[in-house]
Amino acid sequence: MDAKKQLQKGLDYAKVGIRRGFLHIFMGSTLVNLVSAGAALLLPNVLEPYQFGLLNVPDTLIGYLLLFNGLGMAGAFLRYCAIGDDPAEKKAYFLFGMRFGILADIVLTVAGGTLLFVLYHIGIYRAKSPSELKVEFALLALLALTPIAKFLLDGFSNFFRGVYANKEYGRISVVYTVTAALLPLAFAYFLRIWGIVPGRYLAFAVAISIGVLMLRRLPNFQVKAVILSRQDKIGMVKYGVNQMAASLFSQIMPLVETTIINYFILDNARRGEFRIATLVPSMLQVLTLSVIVFVFPYFARHYADGEWIWHKSRRLFLTLGVGMLILIPTGMLITPFLLQRFYPAYNHAETIRIMCVFWAAYGVNAAFKATTGNILAAIGEVKFNLVVTFFASVLQGVFCYLLVSHFALDGAAWGLLIAYSAYSLAGIVYLRYYCRKLVHKRAACNAMEDKS
Repeated sequence: MDAKKQLQKGLDYAKVGIRRGFLHIFMGSTLVNLVSAGAALLLPNVLEPYQFGLLNVPDTLIGYLLLFNGLGMAGAFLRYCAIGDDPAEKKAYFLFGMRFGILADIVLTVAGGTLLFVLYHIGIYRAKSPSELKVEFALLALLALTPIAKFLLDGFSNFFRGVYANKEYGRISVVYTVTAALLPLAFAYFLRIWGIVPGRYLAFAVAISIGVLMLRRLPNFQVKAVILSRQDKIGMVKYGVNQMAASLFSQIMPLVETTIINYFILDNARRGEFRIATLVPSMLQVLTLSVIVFVFPYFARHYADGEWIWHKSRRLFLTLGVGMLILIPTGMLITPFLLQRFYPAYNHAETIRIMCVFWAAYGVNAAFKATTGNILAAIGEVKFNLVVTFFASVLQGVFCYLLVSHFALDGAAWGLLIAYSAYSLAGIVYLRYYCRKLVHKRAACNAMEDKS
């Protein structure tokens, strides 16, 4: 009887999730993984090995700009458009956030280009040869509008989630994923490395255009926006910046690692080897993201209920942990076959070795580190994320520098695994402490009410 009750309870949860749109998010994420994996398997075979490695530098530098993308405005939509029931207010926050974020990206792009120019002239930026340096700079210049395009896409996606338009969110996610995976691949087949640029921009253009069409038809967007006060705007900006800062240092870890790799290893073929070793394992995070995006607004609504937060958090950790216990060993087992079948030019013992470590590193991140950080952000507790991730990132950068300088690519893989594991442990311990504090606070308030 107990087993039947548990089964029925699970089916009831599934039905509720389907009605609320989780199926659209989860299926979209599944398609994301399948299409992205397919493109990841094919792109290195379309490009020459050194060309695939050349992409490592511009993508890393663009990645630094994306850390500050819109100063966190797209992420703020998940909170400010989820709390409250007034569509006019939600629309006002969306319009203000989009204007602010685009302006911020323009300033950040100009500042980033200036900084790169300075780093090159003082000798910090290095390349193997002048010809490869020209290609890297040309790709960077052509991809300079990526932060703005990415902010527009994230803005539409997060607004849909904030107003619980899960079907619209699922559609725009699927459209972008399919186009972002297939169009650069198709253009690269004819234009090689230069085809990546029009392929990426066209993917953004298609997804954003569909997002605009769906947004105009959304009932929550048919109302006239209210006028936000200066205090409301400042509050949204502060939340966006705080959330951005909280996730910045954790997201910067793999970028710092890649930067150190690019500094010590100038051979683009070996850079390509490192890129391939991280490419498929990093997709474990996308699977988790679909779950996090779905539950984020619900955690935001229960930000003061410590008992609810910890109960749901434990269920998330358990579910994702069990999933990763299956996926990580599976990924390690298929790694030799994957490289032999799809990446014969990179089928070396070193690649197999570091790819297996990356399966574990990204699995830990997907199950615990990313989940903890997003839960804390959803309930408004950004100080811990900011402080801990700052120190963790600094230590990881120093640790990675020492390991890479002595053990090359193996050092990078193990450094990331250790950093993700340490942060995950600290995050879960603090989340438990914070939830207990909320429970005691509520109990004290109730006791005071009873006395009065």
